[in-house]
Amino acid sequence: MAGILLTLGLLTRVGALICIGTLAYITFFVGHGKFWYEDQHPFMFVLFGVLFFFMGPGKWSLDALLFPNKK
Repeated sequence: MAGILLTLGLLTRVGALICIGTLAYITFFVGHGKFWYEDQHPFMFVLFGVLFFFMGPGKWSLDALLFPNKK
């Protein structure tokens, strides 16, 4: 669900929070906290989720089309 929200740019920050929570769980509980070695790519997606959360939707997103007065 988070991937669909991020791809469409709809509720971007909500999708980013879902992505951060899910992949942080995978990194620290399933991957035993080894996030810089042994090909632990979920932590990279946690960082991308943080990036999307703080940057927000772009000007071509559905959020920008549906909510034009947000800025």
